[in-house]
Amino acid sequence: MPGIYHDIEIKATPDIIYKMITTADGLEKWWTLKSSGQLVVGERIELYFSEEYDWEMEVVDFASPQFVEYKMTRCMEDWKVTRLRFELIEKSSESTLLRFTHSGWEEVDDHFRRSSLSWALYLRILRRYIEEGEFVAYGERTRA
Repeated sequence: MPGIYHDIEIKATPDIIYKMITTADGLEKWWTLKSSGQLVVGERIELYFSEEYDWEMEVVDFASPQFVEYKMTRCMEDWKVTRLRFELIEKSSESTLLRFTHSGWEEVDDHFRRSSLSWALYLRILRRYIEEGEFVAYGERTRA
């Protein structure tokens, strides 16, 4: 099965990045319009992008601040059974490598290709927010 893979170095400690990828407040700064839920294995995290894209993912596993893995549960058909994994590797006291994987895709189709580009843009927005405090409005995020 194909997957989407991105590595991005962020000038921050793993703890700071971990909060951005595991809390509703953090997710809303770079990915979703609204989010809710708790970081507990088996719990669901609500991901609201719009009325048409009111999604949900389940917490599969996590270890603070090394990684978190989610399984998509309510989403577009080709995202179902896919998993999102964020691994954090401390490079120095001021820099962390975020290793992102979106696995479980059935095929490399147009939506897979758009999603790969979107993830690159979202991760760049995450880095800009953490490093520079720059907030990109939700409607502008995939154009950033």
